[in-house]
Amino acid sequence: MELKAPDFLNGGYADILFSGAQPSVTSFGETQAFRHYLFALRSQVVDARKNSFRETIDKQVKTLETARGHIQRFRSRGVIGQHRDFGEYIDVNLAALASLQNDVGFVLDRRWA
Repeated sequence: MELKAPDFLNGGYADILFSGAQPSVTSFGETQAFRHYLFALRSQVVDARKNSFRETIDKQVKTLETARGHIQRFRSRGVIGQHRDFGEYIDVNLAALASLQNDVGFVLDRRWA
């Protein structure tokens, strides 16, 4: 159940994958996968903005660090993401957030509304 998306990202589209049946014998197809992807993506975008610039940055850093922990745990168990593995890009994203803070953080902090 560690692979199941949290409820706020789920939308019910991928529930059949966690119903107890072997995922390969379920009727889960490209349509459900795409709907699940779009629902999760939209939910992440909606959840990304917080009340202040500082809160938003902190949330993104926490999300990336949590993702790093999940990826490392799954890798240690032999679950590899292949071309979908975000692990290589966590540090790049953390650096981008740090650069954003350094370059325009002061302005964004003042203008956040």
